[in-house]
Amino acid sequence: MEQMEKLDRGARRKARTRQKLMRATQKLLVAGSMEGMSIQDITDEADVGLGTFYNHFKSKIEVVKAIADEYFENYTEVLESLLTDLDDPAEVISVSYRYTLTLALDAQIFPILLHLPAIYLRQKIALRASADVDAGVQQRRFDVDNSEVLMTSITGMLLGVMESYAQGSLSQSNAEHTAVYFLRLLGIDENEAKALVSMPMPELPPLG
Repeated sequence: MEQMEKLDRGARRKARTRQKLMRATQKLLVAGSMEGMSIQDITDEADVGLGTFYNHFKSKIEVVKAIADEYFENYTEVLESLLTDLDDPAEVISVSYRYTLTLALDAQIFPILLHLPAIYLRQKIALRASADVDAGVQQRRFDVDNSEVLMTSITGMLLGVMESYAQGSLSQSNAEHTAVYFLRLLGIDENEAKALVSMPMPELPPLG
């Protein structure tokens, strides 16, 4: 029992140190850039020894991915809760797309996401959307002949929209209007697409 408690304490201590390194990296990236941040900067900010970093991560990009993975896990949980009561695949896509846009307004995470490879972000964002598009195709709600190509195109466009939205060069209404184009690519009539995008969003729980 005593040995087990020691192991538990050790695991908790290791988890706390890992979190300290992640939060330190996040703070430095929000204030600066990946290129201007060294591993020494991270460990100084976290108040741990330089060697401690390599007990948890192999590189700076690995820490950034860990931060993003944690965030996207919570993002997925919140999105699932928003979509629970929705039956229409088109409404699901509209809500999902517009909710994803809100990531751009999170100043504590979106600048960090931009340091990651585009393919990583496309995969994370498209994970749920791909399943929703396929479900809509199976229900004959959507008319799509190649969902893989469609999702590659849409996620690339969405990331560009989010970046413009985050920088303030695109208004909220214009950013959300791009959801109309997505729905039209799925075969939804223009008027119906506009009606779906103008519907009130479910109450948005905050991302942690």
